[in-house]
Amino acid sequence: MASNYPTLPNTYTEDVYTVSFWLPFLGEIGRLHNLDLTKPGAIRTVPAGQEGASPVLIFDNALVIKFFSHMNIDGNAHEVFDREVANAEVLALMPYEVHSLVPIMKYHGTLLDEEVNGVQHYVRYMISEFLIGNPLSKFWDNLSPEVRSHYVSDLASIIYHIHHTKLDSTGLVEPGIVGWKKFVNKEKGRLSEKFLEKYKSLPEHLVDQLDDYLPKDLDSWVTPNLTWIHADLHMMHVFVKNPETRLEITGIIDWGDALLGSPFYDLAVLVVDQFRCDKKLLRTFLDAYEAEAEKNNHESFFKVSNDFSYRCMVNLLLYPFNMFSNPKKGSGVLDLVPELRTCTNFKEMEQVLFGLE
Repeated sequence: MASNYPTLPNTYTEDVYTVSFWLPFLGEIGRLHNLDLTKPGAIRTVPAGQEGASPVLIFDNALVIKFFSHMNIDGNAHEVFDREVANAEVLALMPYEVHSLVPIMKYHGTLLDEEVNGVQHYVRYMISEFLIGNPLSKFWDNLSPEVRSHYVSDLASIIYHIHHTKLDSTGLVEPGIVGWKKFVNKEKGRLSEKFLEKYKSLPEHLVDQLDDYLPKDLDSWVTPNLTWIHADLHMMHVFVKNPETRLEITGIIDWGDALLGSPFYDLAVLVVDQFRCDKKLLRTFLDAYEAEAEKNNHESFFKVSNDFSYRCMVNLLLYPFNMFSNPKKGSGVLDLVPELRTCTNFKEMEQVLFGLE
């Protein structure tokens, strides 16, 4: 099969993000699944979210085709592919209340896997249903407070049901607990490098306090109430329509990082990236989440107790990417809430960001 394909580079180049680059592969996928993926004008590309991201193509506003290959900048596309396929299988188990809002996987497979000049070349693919709408980030700045509040209430109901996906029959619970502990300990181990060197987003005097601030027994502290979480709930990953009226959520995408984890991990990202550290929206979310829990005879994961703000802050610190200072975008917590720059310790910061009466 490999002879049917052009010779591939060892790393991503600009043309990897063009339709023409993938036409030979699209033809083979179409043959395998009886799809006419090469008809003129039917395929378009999606801009890469970050350097080295997996190429994504849209077919006829009906299917999303994502490629995974040896060209991936981290060299771990096999692992990423396996995780995304496993996560897609969990999406099929979502409660009916949110089933139409997640991308259901249709096909997946391997097109190429061979050694070329001492380098293992491979191309794998996953095809999911296309979800209509536009990213929330396109509209947020122009939404009225009322529309924002309605949106946050609707989102809370959706996130509640995501957090209550039943995993008992999947065999994911025990390995999921192990995976979550491994993840948080890995992130704990790279906090200094992340904040002082990679992003330069926190002052040294705060980074020096991390060991004293974080839970001593992190493994035990992070494991209560583990549930299925999206783990990357940025505005770009929530699709909406009707921004002029009551904003309607049409889909939640990019489930590649989803895992069994703490619901506070989802909440911390929401507060910063979507709510822009607005405590009124945080309260709106918590009230709507609790109302949905009561309607389903459950207790909310997010009771505002003595350790509520602490749990939010620790999970925010463990998030792998830059959530604290991003002057170019103005989207870090220190940019959104300037008074945080005067805080002398994390306890003060957590109260400013997450403290609720």
